[in-house]
Amino acid sequence: MRKLDLHGLTESEAIGKIQMALYSFEQNYDDEIEIITGFGSGRLKAVLEDELYRSGFRWHHRNGNKGSYIITK
Repeated sequence: MRKLDLHGLTESEAIGKIQMALYSFEQNYDDEIEIITGFGSGRLKAVLEDELYRSGFRWHHRNGNKGSYIITK
């Protein structure tokens, strides 16, 4: 499974990385991708969830870890 770690990124940096990762994920044969936001202020989580809702991907937290998003097609 591919992973994208957003730790330490600004919101604008994160948006660009998320969009590129989701586009690549959509074009490839991977079943899942993990995007890690960590447990910070929640800003990166909000940015990620907005992008996921907009793009229509499904997601869940593995084992209740709210800082890690597993995205599926």
